[in-house]
Amino acid sequence: MDFQAAANWLWWAVNAASTSPLVTALVGAVVGGLFTMWATKQSLKRTEFAATKSREMAEQKAGVERQIIVYNTSQLILVEV
Repeated sequence: MDFQAAANWLWWAVNAASTSPLVTALVGAVVGGLFTMWATKQSLKRTEFAATKSREMAEQKAGVERQIIVYNTSQLILVEV
């Protein structure tokens, strides 16, 4: 097969594939899959960020509650002394 025949065959194959409903469906599936994968990744990042913030806030709240307990305990000790 000479170069011209190979080029013509390749051109015909590309044109046939680009007008094929199967190829169109496959390309759509790939693009849709990539978009879904990207959206899932972004959602996971947001969820992890929110969980991290929630843990930090819970730790801060626990720290404040411990400080209040220590303060109240010290006030009780002062009253009894």
